[in-house]
Amino acid sequence: MDTDPARSRYFAARDAVSPIGDPDSVGVLRSGLSSSESLPMTSSDRRDPAMAAAVKRGVVAIARRGERFLAIRRGRAVAAPGRVCFPGGHVEPGEEDREAVVRECREELQAHVEAVACVWQSVTPWGTALSWWMVELDPAAELVPHPVEVEAIYWMTLEELLAEPMLLEGNREFLINGLQQGDAEGHFGL
Repeated sequence: MDTDPARSRYFAARDAVSPIGDPDSVGVLRSGLSSSESLPMTSSDRRDPAMAAAVKRGVVAIARRGERFLAIRRGRAVAAPGRVCFPGGHVEPGEEDREAVVRECREELQAHVEAVACVWQSVTPWGTALSWWMVELDPAAELVPHPVEVEAIYWMTLEELLAEPMLLEGNREFLINGLQQGDAEGHFGL
């Protein structure tokens, strides 16, 4: 029996939701963990085959240029088509989160990034554990959208993102809660 209350709530929330989920709630945990709690998962859990099988993992890239955030409009042939969000995607088996966020930026935007720090974690209603990574992008880099996955690339202020009606709710949750937290070095604190 698991005695960790956060882990117990996580698995209860994961098991109580649809594996498909609502595109409007991508990245948002509506029950179980509060947004201020960390995922009940450590790097040693990720090497445990049972944990890896139980939890699908994803990464989200947060890049800034001054007061603007890198955002994309998702392509029409992918999940949540036409929605605005930060770049990101799934973590492949055997891949570390840091490697996945670098790979996803390369695949979606032909961008070479450095994964600086994981600044927030959340769980989708259907049980995907998301790690939100601050990434550094060469200021001179020319971003090229993946022809299927990315319809458009934007640099948007916090206010523009929060006002965007097509913003994925998980991204809104990050901007409201995760962005305020920042990381230990004060990245993203407003």
